[in-house]
Amino acid sequence: MNKHSEIFYDIFLPKYNEFLSINDDIKSTINDIIESKYNEDDSEFKRATNLFTDEEEIDNDFNILKFFISHRNTFVFNDHTPALRLFRQTNTTPKGLLELYKKNPSEKLEKIIKLHIDVICYDGFFLNNHSNHCLDQIISIIKYNDLFNDIKNIDTYISLFQEYVDTCYTKNGIHIENSPYYHYYSVRQLYNVLDDITQKKVLNYLYLCMAPNKELINIGDGNFIPFFEADKNTILKDIQKKVDNYNEEQGFFYFDCGHLIIKYEDIYFFMKSSLKHTWHHHYDNNSFILFYKNHNFFIDAGMHSYEYKSFGRKFVTSPQAHNLFVLNNNNLLQKIHTNLYHCDSVKINENTYKFVTEYYKNINYERTIKYDNTKKKFNFTDRVGVVPSDYKYYYILFHLNKNAQVSIKTNKIHIEIDNVRIILELMEETNLESIQNILDGDFEGMHIGYNSPDRNIIIKIPTIVFKFKNNNIENKHSFHISLL
Repeated sequence: MNKHSEIFYDIFLPKYNEFLSINDDIKSTINDIIESKYNEDDSEFKRATNLFTDEEEIDNDFNILKFFISHRNTFVFNDHTPALRLFRQTNTTPKGLLELYKKNPSEKLEKIIKLHIDVICYDGFFLNNHSNHCLDQIISIIKYNDLFNDIKNIDTYISLFQEYVDTCYTKNGIHIENSPYYHYYSVRQLYNVLDDITQKKVLNYLYLCMAPNKELINIGDGNFIPFFEADKNTILKDIQKKVDNYNEEQGFFYFDCGHLIIKYEDIYFFMKSSLKHTWHHHYDNNSFILFYKNHNFFIDAGMHSYEYKSFGRKFVTSPQAHNLFVLNNNNLLQKIHTNLYHCDSVKINENTYKFVTEYYKNINYERTIKYDNTKKKFNFTDRVGVVPSDYKYYYILFHLNKNAQVSIKTNKIHIEIDNVRIILELMEETNLESIQNILDGDFEGMHIGYNSPDRNIIIKIPTIVFKFKNNNIENKHSFHISLL
């Protein structure tokens, strides 16, 4: 049992005993639910984690306790879920315990709500780190106080909310968690309190993150949603309308926080080397995705789930899941949430950009991208720093759409989806060992050829592997991607 569960049982469960009939059998059953690993398709999991819409459903003491189980972890209370249970903006309307109380107030429900607030404000649970967790905590506290007006230091939380609004976006209007989905999540919560200039910036970034298939690109963590769901939500209707009214601006959009987006005719390209944040960042700096004629040729691995010990989660966050230089093990991998995981980017000219990162200790990785729109060609130059001598080889990976048909002809890889063709070409063969199309998901001790197209789903995909001999010096490799 982790510290949050222990705090719940030692500090808060005794308080629930004052007004709930919690016998040993109920405790044992609840503990089994807490400690078990639920599949999100499991009806019992859904029953245990859904937000209730009427008081009858939580009137039973056993159901009340089931209601306190986190929807993404194996403990009762974490820093986020109490806030989500109190107040949550869903696809239709705000719902949760506060809305439920307004409709059907009761002494029991009031006590449950106030215990939630005790948990959120308890030392070790409340966050002040500009994450989406922090935002939902603050909103739930303010909404609670609007109803009960008994939080003595409410001005502190209101100030924290204002600080969050002022600092959670870069000067370019990009949310600091560097995930398009969590950018969208924050806009959904904050849109009506942003000033006009910030509104325009955050909407512009959302527009640029809309892929040709009208879905939000899935960089870092995301929740596999259509771009908006505007037909279901009045707040989002306004956002969607504003995004739809953007002129079809085309060209290069570079943000000095490390994001490059190219929307040009039938081409969509996204690449980044962005600042780290405590949440939702993958080892994807210097990686890219590319759509051509509505087909996603070079893909991102997806999110899989928040089940951090699962194979799918471990894979999709790894360098081996992205279009990057990799080693065949992660012994040198920097911790993703430290300053040691370096990143940088610079605009060289109107169509040339350089991205730099260091996710393996002491191995600098520089990728320069140049796009020639007259020839529909991307030129990549990768500079890989000195790889330690105990690694005989290193690799550069390109992950492809599951429907891609691949033909390798010497140093040219012909890729086709539904009669749309591109060519990936290695321009020189310095220390090249082999070029292979991996279809079975594994290669030389690495998991590489997988993708997570939906939550908790892992499939195998074609992955092009350029294998290079390690000659213990810095190496340069140039690739061209020609769009036919």
